[in-house]
Amino acid sequence: MVRCRPPLRCKRPLPRPTKLPRPVVENAPFVLPINIRCNACYQYIYQGTNLFVRKEEVLDARYLDFECCLICLKCTNCSAEIWIRSDPVNRDYFVESGATKKRQAAVSKKPNYQVALSKKRKREAEEGGDALKSLENTTLGSKIEIAALDEMKSMEVLALVI
Repeated sequence: MVRCRPPLRCKRPLPRPTKLPRPVVENAPFVLPINIRCNACYQYIYQGTNLFVRKEEVLDARYLDFECCLICLKCTNCSAEIWIRSDPVNRDYFVESGATKKRQAAVSKKPNYQVALSKKRKREAEEGGDALKSLENTTLGSKIEIAALDEMKSMEVLALVI
């Protein structure tokens, strides 16, 4: 015969799961902002596709009062889970798992203002009040612009011939 033994009593309190911080999860319709390809079935899911997703707020990631969020969606062909994370620093999204992001070559990003400003400051520091160096930089810039215009004209001529 087996005797019933009382359970061991633990003196320290266990953390209550209801008191632990949890990410806010919401189910919502979502328009896909990037082109991706599923790693399971190699199906392309294009930008602008309406999907029903699970959106979670990342608790420890914030940038300038913008929240970073995880988006879980399912492939339209094979129903594999794809995780996408928002990147508020670069104003973009990147794929964490389940797919690969496809870059669009035709759409160019706007140049970053801070990068352009730092290049300008570097050029000004390099010149250092030297008028000859400033003149060389302006002539070099105009030569580059003229070469680009000549290239555009030659491309137009080739397009007319074809």
